[in-house]
Amino acid sequence: MKTKFLLFTLLFLPCLVKAQDTYTFNYDYLQKRIISYQKKGAPKSTPIDNDGELRKLILNNGDIVIVQIDNINTYAYSIAVTVQSQSFNQTPPPLLASLFTDFNPSALAVAPPAARPGYVAPPPAYPQSTTLATDIQKVVTARREFYMRSLALTYRKFDANTAATAPDIQAVQNSTPATLLTDYKAALVLMDKVQSDYLAGKASNTTVDDKTLLDNLYKGYSDKDYPTAFEAYLKEQLNISKSDFEYTTPPVTVKGEKVAIVIAIGAIASNTAQQSAAGYTAVSREYDLKVQALWHWSFSTGFFMSSLGSKTYISRPNTHTNSTVTPPVDTVTGYQNVLDNNTKLVFGATALLHYTYKITPGFELGGHVGLGVPINTSFNMNYLAGGTVFLFNDNRLGINFGLAAGYTPQLSPNVSTSVVYKNATDVPISYVDKFRADRFEISITYNLSDLFGGSSTTTPAGAATPAAAATPASKGP
Repeated sequence: MKTKFLLFTLLFLPCLVKAQDTYTFNYDYLQKRIISYQKKGAPKSTPIDNDGELRKLILNNGDIVIVQIDNINTYAYSIAVTVQSQSFNQTPPPLLASLFTDFNPSALAVAPPAARPGYVAPPPAYPQSTTLATDIQKVVTARREFYMRSLALTYRKFDANTAATAPDIQAVQNSTPATLLTDYKAALVLMDKVQSDYLAGKASNTTVDDKTLLDNLYKGYSDKDYPTAFEAYLKEQLNISKSDFEYTTPPVTVKGEKVAIVIAIGAIASNTAQQSAAGYTAVSREYDLKVQALWHWSFSTGFFMSSLGSKTYISRPNTHTNSTVTPPVDTVTGYQNVLDNNTKLVFGATALLHYTYKITPGFELGGHVGLGVPINTSFNMNYLAGGTVFLFNDNRLGINFGLAAGYTPQLSPNVSTSVVYKNATDVPISYVDKFRADRFEISITYNLSDLFGGSSTTTPAGAATPAAAATPASKGP
């Protein structure tokens, strides 16, 4: 008994000592696939060269799964990630570049000087006005440079659908506060020069016409409120961080026999121009990972064999042979109950409910209860219970063994098999159903489904459904 208990303990000891691990899967939007994963506490991530390698990864029940999406513009794309039936939707942040909509930098390159924002070309005879106009143009150009740096946050530049956009991502992610502050201070110097040259021009001995041009130039410049614009641009661009180009799901606890990771990404498109600029490319990728180290319920059907058989009796005449005559004559001397059929083994179909522990994805141990319907004897339901071994993962073969119980017809105790009756009609044959629970059974079954293995869907309140969820483009293993 001690030896059996020790063997049982050694077999199921792994069930008790499995440590919980946390896996962070890295999905790269440029490559449109999961490229690596990292276990918590590991010094570095494990690269994944192809989807086939990912299928080899086996998780334990109770592990934590996190999905991180890199190299994606969260201002331009909506993201939905489903892990184990729990769905998380990224709520797109508001565009930082709220002031950019009133400014078109391309106009600086194609428009004549007189049409450029804040610029009025003075006649050559007015040097103070010409100086001020040049100063204002330098401020306008500086504003254009600030604007162009932030185009990566808008639909007009960055769609992340090709590797060619990687330098754009790098430029924004590598932008340092020191560089931004240097450019901002340079803009302040330019705006101070506009102010000082305007005041100096008005104070100098200029004509009335020149003073009028100065006032008109400065008024046009003041109406644009460049100091406020530069301050707003600096504040917005200082808030740009790597997190603007990635999305990370909350942790999800692994439950059930598989972990399904579905990543759906679509463009946030409010009009045709934005759809075109963002590429309007919907992506849907699905990954199924195997799970081990869990107890779970399942259901299977197949065929069984048990020793819960039955006996039937018939009335047989007893005869006496008179050999003194030729030919000999048989004479019936009476009638007696005799055994007609003794079914040793019962065969039939079975349906079983299992509770097993998945030691590996292809090997499980546990128990079962169920019913067996015999086909080679009278219909008497077999109640089955015992142990189960499951082999393979997706299409599992069950080998079940244990005890069979049920009612079997037995000859009534009031009926004797030793009494000889004179007439056939006098022979009583009656049966009673007797419950027996000491028979063996064995069955081969096919596992149909995992019961109670999923988890409820959890969607954050107010989360938007991504366009990609409705338009799958590709599917992985």
